[in-house]
Amino acid sequence: MVAELTELLYQVTVHSLALTYTTFLGFMVYVSAKQSWDRLKFGIKLLLLPAITFFGILDVLFNATVGSLLFLALPRELTFSQRLNHYVTTQGWRGSVARAFAVPLNAISPNHIK
Repeated sequence: MVAELTELLYQVTVHSLALTYTTFLGFMVYVSAKQSWDRLKFGIKLLLLPAITFFGILDVLFNATVGSLLFLALPRELTFSQRLNHYVTTQGWRGSVARAFAVPLNAISPNHIK
């Protein structure tokens, strides 16, 4: 039984880290596309749309899974950024977690999390 629990914890950890990394990469793609959208040609926009859609869905999935584990609460917000904006100004451990995640996101997109 201990071996099964250890394996489960390992799988949850590995998948959570992979989902976190992939969602972070998606955030960078989204921010880059958003900042340059008006300057992009139609063909480039067309190529970006599937990636932006995929990463948007991934953000919702991340919020519902890893976000719920991080904050020990089911989401009331659709995206992880919306959840961070909800908690970032609060006191306590949830506010601390939100502020820790806000630092790299705001480094890429200033004032993304306020």
